[in-house]
Amino acid sequence: DGSSLEDAENKRDEASNQLDLFLNGIKDNTGLPFDRIFLFGFSQGCMMSLHLAPRKQEKIGGVIGIAGMMMQPELLEKEVLQKPPILLVHGDQDDVVPYKELSIAADALEKSEFEVYTLTSKGTGHSIAEDGLRAALKFIKNIL
Repeated sequence: DGSSLEDAENKRDEASNQLDLFLNGIKDNTGLPFDRIFLFGFSQGCMMSLHLAPRKQEKIGGVIGIAGMMMQPELLEKEVLQKPPILLVHGDQDDVVPYKELSIAADALEKSEFEVYTLTSKGTGHSIAEDGLRAALKFIKNIL
């Protein structure tokens, strides 16, 4: 029903605001510029990272999203403010967030002209495998 969707969107927006405040605090407390700060999210953390990063006023270094999905990909193109590079990693045996969500998110990001990298973690369920961690480290090193 409409009210549950509205509740979910309100919770998402509140969580997104909290994450934005957290990132601003990291910058203020460490002096690190936003372009050297990365969001690394697993599952729901991936969903939050993919929601916030394109809509943040300041461009961050990049996003690593593992075993998550993009909420409302159809809204991305009209809401995007920034286009940080994004690495998406998903296990092809994930029984919590379907593997097909990798291509749905990648397609939406590419349509909005993001720099997107993907990795299928073969034989991996809803978890972070070593190949995903290696890819994330290489992604960060290449950007920095």
